[in-house]
Amino acid sequence: MIIQLATLSEGIHEYDFTVNPSEIFRSKKLSPSHFPDEITFERPIQISVSLDKSSRQIRLRATISTERSALCDRCTDEFLFPVRGKYETIYVFDEQHIPSSDDEIEYVFLSEDKLQIDIAEDVRQTLLLSIPMKLLCKEDCLGVCLHCGKNLNHGSCSCDTQIKDERWSKLQSLKSILSE
Repeated sequence: MIIQLATLSEGIHEYDFTVNPSEIFRSKKLSPSHFPDEITFERPIQISVSLDKSSRQIRLRATISTERSALCDRCTDEFLFPVRGKYETIYVFDEQHIPSSDDEIEYVFLSEDKLQIDIAEDVRQTLLLSIPMKLLCKEDCLGVCLHCGKNLNHGSCSCDTQIKDERWSKLQSLKSILSE
């Protein structure tokens, strides 16, 4: 996903890309260790890019969306999880215009003779960072029964849900004596 800069005039320019996940994650530039095997993207990756070019800089804003196959962390059902991400990069033509620190926006020095920007690595990183630590098939997922392992989203089980811990039995008997 290369954006040509040579003929880019000042102003706003819009680009839309649809790429196969293998183009980003199985690139010859990336070693296999860069791509976790358990993460698979099921749908093509949609990328919308807006470039705003001025005489001193190019501001790139990208929005990325796709779906990936995942296992629910509560019930272990497989489901398609929508992955959405955004990033912003400012390419400056003068290194003096790079701020000392900005956590939200990446600033990159871009020499005047550079004729293109490759956004594949930024898209890959944004997608991987947009995947939450805990994946749920739905917000109110009930999970599995701790005793029999039945998925409680598909129906209840006949297990006794009362947790019995023998360490508390003496206190339970004392509680019943005191309540009488």
